[in-house]
Amino acid sequence: MNLKNFLKSYSNFVSKHPFVIVALVILFSVLMVSQMGNLRFENEDNNDMLPDGISVMDEFEYISNQFAGTDALQILVSLEPSVSASTQPRDIRSVDIVEYVELIGQKIELLEDVRSVDSVSNTLKSLNDDKLPKGDREIKELLVGFEGSVISKDYETTLLTINLENNVDAAELYKDLKEILETTPKPSKIKTQLSGDLIVDLVMEETFGPDMSKTSNFALLGILIVVLIIFRSIKYGFTPLTTIIFANMWSFGLLAIINLPISSVMTGVSSMIMGIGIDFGIQVVYRFKYEMKTKTPSEAMSATLENVIIPMSTTTLAALIGFRAMSLGQLTMMADIGTMMSFGVMFSMLAALTFVPAILVIGETYSLRNYLKKIIGG
Repeated sequence: MNLKNFLKSYSNFVSKHPFVIVALVILFSVLMVSQMGNLRFENEDNNDMLPDGISVMDEFEYISNQFAGTDALQILVSLEPSVSASTQPRDIRSVDIVEYVELIGQKIELLEDVRSVDSVSNTLKSLNDDKLPKGDREIKELLVGFEGSVISKDYETTLLTINLENNVDAAELYKDLKEILETTPKPSKIKTQLSGDLIVDLVMEETFGPDMSKTSNFALLGILIVVLIIFRSIKYGFTPLTTIIFANMWSFGLLAIINLPISSVMTGVSSMIMGIGIDFGIQVVYRFKYEMKTKTPSEAMSATLENVIIPMSTTTLAALIGFRAMSLGQLTMMADIGTMMSFGVMFSMLAALTFVPAILVIGETYSLRNYLKKIIGG
């Protein structure tokens, strides 16, 4: 069977058996959606973005393995801004603050993932026979020359550095640290803030879902407005949208199957798939409307598919070559983006050549209103 006969056979099958096509698409979609629960969201660090064999990253990993980790978190202890309007002296070098720093440092050192804690209280004890000073004046005298290291030059902040073990449970550690800071009584004039790469990573992971949802919704709304203006029809406007809806659904399902996680650099890929994939749906709908002027729905769809399959396949092949070329570079994150975009384009074409033709034929051949009347009327 040559290509022309194959295209004609497929076009006739879709035109004459649209319900079979719709059923197969729905079954495939259910399969993909069931896999999406296994989709992983994670933030990429430099080690994930770079290929194996980079000497700097190899040395970094060696240091991490040999010297109990290189990760650290920080807790910033600072005076409340409201204090500036009062007559109280703005100075972090007070007994109650130092004792508070010592207390939370001791609690944090008991956590499983913590190797050590460095703070102003450690510095003071090292200068005072392993004892904390009992007066503000003594603290100030001992900390002369430490401005810009354990305390800020304006004496308004101090920093606790939490040195971590390897392979920590970031979410559990963050929870424990927050609990320590919230439950430990502190002087009324200060505030504490957690920081560090692990904390930033957790915050970024929490924003993946909302950000992806927001960008996808705006993209979908914008595309809907455009196609409604083009076709001046709700039916023909919404139909091509199914292309990008199914394409995204299937792409994320396949990512879960191959265990490729979604990272921060991939949060906008869904919108990119929509922008590219909608063209496939528009081509089918536009050509079908043109063929409907002189043909029945079944004949119009057969003619439509015979005329759009080759151009759409060529476009898809060119796009796949371009996206797969992204994996030729050294940055692995570019390869991941190229992989997801390849899935999106491929599935956009698949949806445009299966579900969209089937639903168009069903919509033009069967009247939903008459069908419902027939059911209700008995």
